[in-house]
Amino acid sequence: MYRLWIVGLTLLAALALAQKPLEFPVDQPFKTSLPLRGAAGERVQLSLAQGSSQLDLVLPNRAQSLTIGTLSDGFEPKGMVLAADFNFDGWLDLAVPMAVGYGGVNYFYEIYFYNPRTQHYELLGVPGAYDGQFCNPEISQLEKILLTSCKSGPSYNYTDYRFIAGKPYVYRTSQMFPLAGFTQNDVVYATHFYEQGGKLVWTLWNDNPRDHRPARRTVTQARVYLYDKPDPNSKTKTYLVKGDPVEVVGVSPADYAWVRIAYKSRQKGRVVAWVYFP
Repeated sequence: MYRLWIVGLTLLAALALAQKPLEFPVDQPFKTSLPLRGAAGERVQLSLAQGSSQLDLVLPNRAQSLTIGTLSDGFEPKGMVLAADFNFDGWLDLAVPMAVGYGGVNYFYEIYFYNPRTQHYELLGVPGAYDGQFCNPEISQLEKILLTSCKSGPSYNYTDYRFIAGKPYVYRTSQMFPLAGFTQNDVVYATHFYEQGGKLVWTLWNDNPRDHRPARRTVTQARVYLYDKPDPNSKTKTYLVKGDPVEVVGVSPADYAWVRIAYKSRQKGRVVAWVYFP
């Protein structure tokens, strides 16, 4: 049994590595041939000539070129072409770097998906922000999700996409907030989950934007009073003490010193209230 478990983990690790996008730096010429689907059958040839900003493709029945924006517009660093099944339809897709931001932290890509009906690469439309481009795209093969993250000021914003019939919709967004009152330099994420039509179905405050577990903390002060709302005039007589476990369920966007928490009361069960950390 133990040997089977080890073999299973090894296979999962190999699968995860196999799904990592192939990378081709665009600051140097390259030429390669990749299978369009699976390990055999039709292939696509990719080539980038010295000094060119055009990625040339040779497909089974036609040729095609894609513009690499980070070369044509003189961005630094240049970035790389990525090859992976970004929309999880079984065909090889290509991500082409178009712009660079935040000193090389943010890379904006146009993703082209292979259409087997037209035998041609077509631009993948992006619902939401970033002018039709995906910021720092990655793939979660296990969840079948396209992950993106973009640094904005001192924090990152995350937007992740699910696919229906190869077309993306915003499935999850996350924004980082400072969290007062528990540990030094603490942060928490507000993660929102959406239906295909854009309806918000769930908001979770967590420690990791890709984790479905709620953020939990332990009271560190001798006494922390509870408030009915983020207003000093709503103070109650109830308080928590050092060592009490709580779940973080919100931070006031108007004043980060106000934190909404949930705790378990012996008399009332789950109780949600506000605490203040000046």
